Formats: sequence, structure tokens, C-alpha cells
Amino acid sequence: MVRKEYLLSDLAAVAGAELRGDAAYRITALAPLETAGSGELAFYQDSRLRRQLEASKAGAVIITPQDAETYSGQCLLTDNPYAAFARVMQYLHPAAMPQPGLHHTAQVARDAQVDPGARIDAYVQIEAEAVIAAGVWLEAGTFIGAGTEVGRGSHLYPGVKIYAGCKLGADCILHAGAVIGADGFGFAEADGRFLKIPQVGRVLIGNGVEIGANSCIDRGA
Repeated sequence: MVRKEYLLSDLAAVAGAELRGDAAYRITALAPLETAGSGELAFYQDSRLRRQLEASKAGAVIITPQDAETYSGQCLLTDNPYAAFARVMQYLHPAAMPQPGLHHTAQVARDAQVDPGARIDAYVQIEAEAVIAAGVWLEAGTFIGAGTEVGRGSHLYPGVKIYAGCKLGADCILHAGAVIGADGFGFAEADGRFLKIPQVGRVLIGNGVEIGANSCIDRGA
């Protein structure tokens, strides 16, 4: 497979870094210092890896101006190499977004609001008065409870469950199996028994939040 090439000057612009080297130099990928080759870009910010930096065959390195003073190779100079690395990674590996659409096996309540720009995959269930914004991607088996809102551009991986009445902001990522809005631990002891306290609160999640696989965020009492 032919690997796509990127101009080092373009990657410097993406990273928000100053280029020291050949603007027309071509990079095909990011790689660790110890394995990077001449067509690859690495990053350095840990002084414990100085020997790896000095021995690296990387075509260029994302590095701070201070660390670059004693490094002779091509550099992208920035005060925050890790953030610059993240920007370049996002540029080289953009998040996939399939075509909008509603799978024929999905179940959507008649009074739910699903934007035409959303992607609803197989066996998704969306209950009454739920609101699904444009650019949302609900992968297979996702459950959206009654009255729940899912903000623009959010991506829910397979099997995510959001109970009724919750609100998820824009550009969130919920990984497979996450459960939002289940009951928390609410019990009162009386006469040797535990009385369940109804959990009638909500879960409100802001914009740009990422939640790991099989995580649980319980609703308030």
C-alpha cells in the first residue's frame, strides 16, 4: 500500500510549531523516537529519552526550542510537544463519520426528534421525546431513554445506554458499554431493612467529554 506523504511545512502549520529544516521534506507517518525512520516524525519532551533522541533516525522531531539547542536534526519547535503531536495525529488520522441514515432495524419513537444529519445504526432504540442532533452517530445496540438529549457531533459506540431524562453535550465520545443515568446507591435503613430512595435526578454532561468503555455515571437522587 502506498503511504500518503505530507510536507513538513504543512505539519508544522497543523502543529502550530516553528519549522527548522526543509519545508519540502516529506513525512509519511508518526513514530516513536527509537523506531522512526527518515520519512517519519517523532516527538520528544522527556529528558530520560535523550539518548533515544540522539540515536534517532527520524526525519524530524517535535521538540521544545530549549531541547533543540543541542539537537542538529530537523525540528518542529513548540513549547508543548505533546499537544503538537496530538494535533498532527488528528490531522493524519481524522475521525471517521459515515453517511447519515437510519438503519431499518432501529426503533425510534414517533415523537422523538432525530436530525436528518444523524447516523443511526442497527438495533438502536430511541424512546419518546428524545432529541438527537445533527452529526450524531449512534452505533449498533445503543439505547437512548425518553426525553434524553444527545448533542451535535457526539459519537456513541456500540451498546451505550443512556437512561431517561439525561443530557449529553456536543462532540462527546462514549465508548462501548458505557451506562449513563442508572440509579446510584441510595438506601435508608429502617427496622432492619433497606428502603430504596428513588433516584429522580439527572445526568448532565457538557461538551467535548469522552467516557471510557463500560463506565457508569449514576443519576442524582
